[in-house]
Amino acid sequence: MRKESISIKLALTSVISVFAVMVLFGVFSYFSEKNRLEELTDRNARQLHERLISNLSLPMYQFDNQQVEAVLALEMKAEDVSSIVMTDQLGRFASGMTKDEHGNIHNLSASSNTGGTLRQCYRKLGSSIFYGNVDKRVLVGAVDLCVTDAVLNKALHSLIVTMVFQTVVVAIFLCLGLILSLHFVLLKPILVIRDAVSRFADKDFSSRSSLQSGGELGELSQHFNSMAETIQSYSDSLEQTIKERTAELVKKNEIILLEKEVSEAATQAKTQLLIEQQALIKKLEDAQGQLLQSEKMASVGQLAAGVAHEINNPIGFINSNLGTLKGQVRDLLSVIAVYESAETALSGHLDLLEAIKQAKSAADLDFLQGDIQSLIEESLEGVCRVKKIVDNLKDFSRVDTAEWQYANLERGLESTLNIVWNEIKYKAEVIKEYAGLPDIECIASQINQVYLNLLVNASHAIEERGTITLRTGFDEDEVWVEIEDTGKGIKPEHLGRVFEPFFTTKPVGKGTGLGLSLAYGIVQRHHGRLDVRSEVDKGTVFRVTLPRARVCTDKQE
Repeated sequence: MRKESISIKLALTSVISVFAVMVLFGVFSYFSEKNRLEELTDRNARQLHERLISNLSLPMYQFDNQQVEAVLALEMKAEDVSSIVMTDQLGRFASGMTKDEHGNIHNLSASSNTGGTLRQCYRKLGSSIFYGNVDKRVLVGAVDLCVTDAVLNKALHSLIVTMVFQTVVVAIFLCLGLILSLHFVLLKPILVIRDAVSRFADKDFSSRSSLQSGGELGELSQHFNSMAETIQSYSDSLEQTIKERTAELVKKNEIILLEKEVSEAATQAKTQLLIEQQALIKKLEDAQGQLLQSEKMASVGQLAAGVAHEINNPIGFINSNLGTLKGQVRDLLSVIAVYESAETALSGHLDLLEAIKQAKSAADLDFLQGDIQSLIEESLEGVCRVKKIVDNLKDFSRVDTAEWQYANLERGLESTLNIVWNEIKYKAEVIKEYAGLPDIECIASQINQVYLNLLVNASHAIEERGTITLRTGFDEDEVWVEIEDTGKGIKPEHLGRVFEPFFTTKPVGKGTGLGLSLAYGIVQRHHGRLDVRSEVDKGTVFRVTLPRARVCTDKQE
């Protein structure tokens, strides 16, 4: 799972911040509105109480109980009134009404238990009732009013629902507005710079940021473009320096090879040649590794072709010199044979014959005559073997002809087999079933790379000793090459993934998972097919199928 992007982080931060502010604002608004509602409830209760005193003073003065009960019944209809209790001027119960939990109104009597009603009071208001003007007032009784918090609670509940809904709706719109503002003002410029940095990190040194805005992000974009130009300049300079140093190295190696003494003995020349070959391979590998690290397989092919080209020159004059030496030694031995036939003519010169005899004995002439020819023949055979290896290297790499041209696939398969023979010969017997393929137009060096990967994989699949079968065939439209092994096979669940990049069933450190993927890509570029069939513990068969006629497309090089 990829890490959270900056857009997600900004969105989450915006949402959390807006909702936090809106919640705090809602809580503040709730408590402010609650205080207002409580004050409104208290004011309504006081107004109701004052109205009761005003409406009950005359009926109580006149002892008009019917009117008193009518006033009480009227006021008890208010939703927030719980009970009203009337007492006379002596404090005795006069009249009263209360509501039960269902809102039904009941009359109270002197013997009624009013404790339950009092316990339902949110606010209790009590006061004496007087009749008359200020100068002459008569106490006629008292009234106790109990008010519940039902209306207040209902209003608070409605307030909570309304405020939550408003808070959520406003927060959502604020979040959307804030996120869109951050996207166009901050995030979009950052993404432009990020894309430029990402392309630059993928070795696209020509990548530049297109951001032209002002502010800190604009300065960051300008600094990045300036840094990218500097790095690109350094990279181009370094690459040019490496090419020049490599050219100097190749030139020096050519000079060293040209300065070799032609007259060295065959054994000494071959030993020196192997030393120079190893040094040349090491230097070329180092140079190619620095310049073309991402194209290792192509570098190996170029290196092999370069080595083959460099070896051909000394091998040519060594072979020529040994051929000349062979003829000259043969002529020299013929002269010696003539001299030996003339020894009978020196029968009168005993001292001369004795000197000749001692010289022949000291030089072991008989052994020399037989061994010198054998040495020359063995040296010529060694030179031929080296030349054959060089020819296989050139035929395998085909760097000098790394373009589309007609080639024989069986010949390329033989060259590749000779290259990896040292790894195969100890593990498998190779069976060849060639059908005599016609030449087809292809890039031979790339097809040889496919053979190399398939042959090495076949060798690795065989744990002890087995068989590798090379089989070819063709029809009117296609040619095909099969490489079959008797190794451990591929599990069915892995068979569909063998051509995926970086997928490998080998232990860690034993394989990169790129060989078959590269081979598959090469065959695809040739408009062919790379098929596989396998059975566990029985073996695997890879078939490379290519069209006999080249398929040309607009994208093809």
